[in-house]
Amino acid sequence: MDICDKFLCYVVLHYGDINLTNNCLKSLKAPDENVFVVVNGKDEEAEKILSIEFPSLKKIVLEKNSGFAKGMNEGIKKAIEERFDWIMILNNDVECYDSFYKTTKEIAESCGERKIVFSPVIYDKDGEKIWFSEGKFSKITGRAKHLGFGKKEIPQEKRESDYLTGCAMCFPSKAVKEAGMMDEEYFLYWEDVDWSLRLKKAGYGLFVYPELKIKHIGSASTQLESKKYLYYYFRNHLRFIFKNI
Repeated sequence: MDICDKFLCYVVLHYGDINLTNNCLKSLKAPDENVFVVVNGKDEEAEKILSIEFPSLKKIVLEKNSGFAKGMNEGIKKAIEERFDWIMILNNDVECYDSFYKTTKEIAESCGERKIVFSPVIYDKDGEKIWFSEGKFSKITGRAKHLGFGKKEIPQEKRESDYLTGCAMCFPSKAVKEAGMMDEEYFLYWEDVDWSLRLKKAGYGLFVYPELKIKHIGSASTQLESKKYLYYYFRNHLRFIFKNI
């Protein structure tokens, strides 16, 4: 691989519906050599389909589902080992808008040596309403909130955010060395807010760029208000509060 191609790579976490992962990868339109797919828990059918559809992408197969943070961390480690300058992590249940790969690279290049981590604006599955355009965190209540949630229009300039969602986050490899990996004890939920706070402590600004857009098709692993969602969300919120407040 040419050294220029080592500038930016993507880590996509597969768990659950292979059709979601397929859709994510096709919409991304990145060179296979720049994509790491972490199969979070052995899934022979998914591995077979990925090998057929995307023969050159890099697969990392974990023997069991060890959670979001563990899965992403394994992909990030591989990307750092291969000396990529920038890494973007993506849920498999997102769909990228046209020119997403090109625009992500342009934004990362424009950051230069500045300590910046950024995310796209994330729309709902229909692409009509905002799911995430900025995060607000309160140390008083310990709560994290998606600002702009449900709106149809937002300001078109980049904005700084208290935290970024692990659904889609782009960062320089050196940020991992300075802030550490995601905390794998969370398993699911709140690990991205925790990591965002550590990135900020390490001197990184967190930004959302409206020209970068994706749709959040829906959770591949849990449903809102399901018992699993409620368990991990509230258990991990308590862990987050004891750890950070």
